[in-house]
Amino acid sequence: MGLDKHPILFKSLRFLTIIVTLVIVALEITEHRKLSFFTQSFGLSIEDYQSVKSNLFGIKIFFYIVIVITIIVNGIQFFKFNTLWREGPFVRDIVFGIGFSLLWIVAGLTNIYAYYFAPEITCPGYFTSDFQPFALRSEIPWELQLKCKSYLSITALAWLNIVIFLLSTILYWKLWVDKRNNLNQSNI
Repeated sequence: MGLDKHPILFKSLRFLTIIVTLVIVALEITEHRKLSFFTQSFGLSIEDYQSVKSNLFGIKIFFYIVIVITIIVNGIQFFKFNTLWREGPFVRDIVFGIGFSLLWIVAGLTNIYAYYFAPEITCPGYFTSDFQPFALRSEIPWELQLKCKSYLSITALAWLNIVIFLLSTILYWKLWVDKRNNLNQSNI
């Protein structure tokens, strides 16, 4: 296929992961702001959610750490791409791809965990629970609807990042194998 002749493909995949991760950051901010606005508007305190949320405390922090690491490392790799491309591909690119795939798989699973074990945190008002201020879904304020949609979008984009990292890893592996085979054939 001649992947070594298409560096723009690899650079585009790096850029795409950065964009997807930045969109996740924007949606996280939206989700948090809408929940804060809702709790202030309706005289509810965020502490009403704390009994359930206390079991999920470390999950969001881990997710934020994965986001920050992704932006920093992929940002560096994107801006140093031309230098790294001339030097590589090395096993480094494959290891980064596998590592980020695993980090995002765990981050994606943590989002799903929160959805199944604390739906009143992820999408308040959509589920029956002890804290259920709305009798009908049509009564759910738009802030909470937007918070829920943001949460679901974040989860989907996290899984999209996994696919992008896996695709990138497979392409880097193929490129590495092709270059290694070319070196072996030229040495014969």
